[in-house]
Amino acid sequence: MRERAEKIAEKKLGYRYTKNGKLVKIGDDRIYDRYNYPRETRWKKIFLGEMAEEASKEFMNTLGIDYLCYNDCREDEFRDEDPFDFKIKDIRIDLKSSKDNRNHGLEQILKEQHLVTPIDQTVKPIVMQAFISYDEKEVWLTCWATESELKREENVGYLHWQPGKYYLLKVKDCHPMHELKQYLKDRM
Repeated sequence: MRERAEKIAEKKLGYRYTKNGKLVKIGDDRIYDRYNYPRETRWKKIFLGEMAEEASKEFMNTLGIDYLCYNDCREDEFRDEDPFDFKIKDIRIDLKSSKDNRNHGLEQILKEQHLVTPIDQTVKPIVMQAFISYDEKEVWLTCWATESELKREENVGYLHWQPGKYYLLKVKDCHPMHELKQYLKDRM
């Protein structure tokens, strides 16, 4: 999982880490940067997002869900915005990922953290949330919500560490991951 995530991060950003920890240019920077993060931060965020994507594929494979992953079939060299992260039949799914930077652990995340989506992004019919453990050895697929559940007025808010407005839905108020297969089955 880590190797594939590193390869995709390298391809998207055009930089790779050497064995001695130096970030070196290997190609074109292809990815949109919403927050103007430093290159090292962007690489880490892309890498963590790709780890979450790989864990999501494993989850769907385990449940026997047939899916299309956009990164596996895209032909734009990562230049365009993703129309979806996953698609199951005609249902588009967006995957959000966050790192457990303060080492809260899974139990605390399930009680206190949020599924977070920028309000200026197109919200897909289903949004899933993954958290990457503090040591980056585990990916926790915590929950999912529908577009209509996420886009309620009471879910609009702000983050103290990033500019902009967001839809913020507590993980505990979302659907657990094991309910996703039945939800999809009911709509097909």
